[in-house]
Amino acid sequence: DIGVTGIQTCALPILMDDTVFDQATSATAFYPVSGFIVGWQYALPLLNKGGSLRLLIPSSLAYGCVGVGSIPANSVLYFDVQVADVQ
Repeated sequence: DIGVTGIQTCALPILMDDTVFDQATSATAFYPVSGFIVGWQYALPLLNKGGSLRLLIPSSLAYGCVGVGSIPANSVLYFDVQVADVQ
């Protein structure tokens, strides 16, 4: 248990070739922890209200060898994150 139930944030999700793969998360919204990929779950304890960071998530902590939507298999993902609140 990481002690966090969700995060209010905007995060620009980008592939290593600079392709933005989900414009929906670029608006501030509340996201429950239960829906996060493993790489985000590892990063949650590092996030503080009002903070920002760039997450670099290897494919093994994202979607691995399975592509999802516009994310190709074995993709390294990065997110530019602005944290509004942590709950």
